[in-house]
Amino acid sequence: MHPLKKIIPFMLILTLLTGCWDIEEIEDVGIIVGVGLDVDGENDNLTMINQYVVPGKIPTQQDNASQSVPFQNISITGNTFF
Repeated sequence: MHPLKKIIPFMLILTLLTGCWDIEEIEDVGIIVGVGLDVDGENDNLTMINQYVVPGKIPTQQDNASQSVPFQNISITGNTFF
């Protein structure tokens, strides 16, 4: 068997399976840290509140005077969450 027949598939696999082609920086990602669910018995409505934290907005020791809030609360109310 010719050595190129072994090397070409290996090189093809190495180029297709690279590890950083869809990388997302942690500072740009929103992370859900809390979920609250509530049921209104009279109207049969559901309420869901999600708390998102953006790690890039969390103040550090070098950034003492940060004015932005590092979290956001989003709520939705209805018969279903879809």
